[in-house]
Amino acid sequence: MTVTPDLRDANAVARAVGLPEAPEIWRRTWPQSADSFGAGEVFFLTEDWVPRACEALRVSQEVTTALQDCAAAVRESPAMQRLAWHLHWLLCLSGLSPEVSAWPRLSDDHPAGPMLYGLVVLSGWPHLREIHAARGLDLEITLDTMSDLDTWTRDWHAWEGGYRFTALGWMQHHLRGQLLQLGRLQYLPGSYHHAFRWYRHTSTGRVIALAEDGLLFREDGQFASADGSSVRRGLWRSSFTETVSRVTGQPVTPEGKVLPEAVTLDTAEWCEVLRRGDPVMTVHIPSRGRMDPASCGESFARAVAVYREHYPDVPYRAFTCQSWLLDPQFEQLDPAPPNICAFMQEWYLHPVERAAEEQTWERVFDLFGHSQPDWENAPQDTSLRRALVAFARQGGHMRGGGGVIFPKDVGDWGRQGYRARGGVA
Repeated sequence: MTVTPDLRDANAVARAVGLPEAPEIWRRTWPQSADSFGAGEVFFLTEDWVPRACEALRVSQEVTTALQDCAAAVRESPAMQRLAWHLHWLLCLSGLSPEVSAWPRLSDDHPAGPMLYGLVVLSGWPHLREIHAARGLDLEITLDTMSDLDTWTRDWHAWEGGYRFTALGWMQHHLRGQLLQLGRLQYLPGSYHHAFRWYRHTSTGRVIALAEDGLLFREDGQFASADGSSVRRGLWRSSFTETVSRVTGQPVTPEGKVLPEAVTLDTAEWCEVLRRGDPVMTVHIPSRGRMDPASCGESFARAVAVYREHYPDVPYRAFTCQSWLLDPQFEQLDPAPPNICAFMQEWYLHPVERAAEEQTWERVFDLFGHSQPDWENAPQDTSLRRALVAFARQGGHMRGGGGVIFPKDVGDWGRQGYRARGGVA
């Protein structure tokens, strides 16, 4: 006979579902969700709720089935019901920081284990719709924003086989109303953390970035820490000085490298528009969908309009992105991937610390948490894969990059505005 644990005790519930103990965030908040819990009354565990929610969110049938199986397993156990409700409450209703990085993973052997956190994310979509509706957002934005549940679960299946949801840390931003998907791209408020200072000419509108003081670069204009710090020849260190009337430093080209020859800007003509710590809108690129340049441009234009109309209280000075898709070396491939290059060329690119190649191999070759491909036997069924295999066999190493687009320049999308105007004074 199965003994029901004391549902008032977070540790007892944790042990009943196969965990050694509940994390501190669960124990501390456990009593606060007790009054709203009723065994057999959790709305997202009813037999028909998951399929209806998945249909509304356009979740694939395979992921829908995995979520239904999870919900059925949770229904079988009062302890699992209590835990699922507390996680829903903590993530969606409490107003507290859920500290999801401390949430343990249930055993793979537990029938609800692989998809429990996916089920909790799914449970939050009605609350997210309320958040979006209060801002005046269309339902379609909510549906698009929630599509990451299906995307990340299917990505896991492509990488590892089976269906598991592991992106709770990422999707907490969705459920708290912080991240929006607007067409092809996603937007999340953040702060600028790269070591560059950005200036705009007051009359021409030209933009230039200068490296902060004391940074170590190599002769190709990348950080010395890139590629695992494997390149040690031609190293040099940046210098940056500023007075009331002038700033002097090494410039970054719009193509994403830092030049060793310093330039001086007259502050009567150049206005600083971005520095470390300033509010920005970080841009994220969902893994599914083509990098169609027109769709990306439409997404940026839509983001400017949506944040102006519906989020006037959210400040940001620039759109920023750090991604494997902003590696200038894509332009060197044969053939160069046209959509990736067209997307990248609209940004003012800059190098990033500790740039590495792993994410490129993960995304292009469906590797995740594994070593780089065996280049002798790597699949070459697409032009991008063939080009990357040839590049790697010649000793090349891909690396991610960063980029900035200022809101007032979004209207120049499609014209490679930063490159056309030139970044170096």
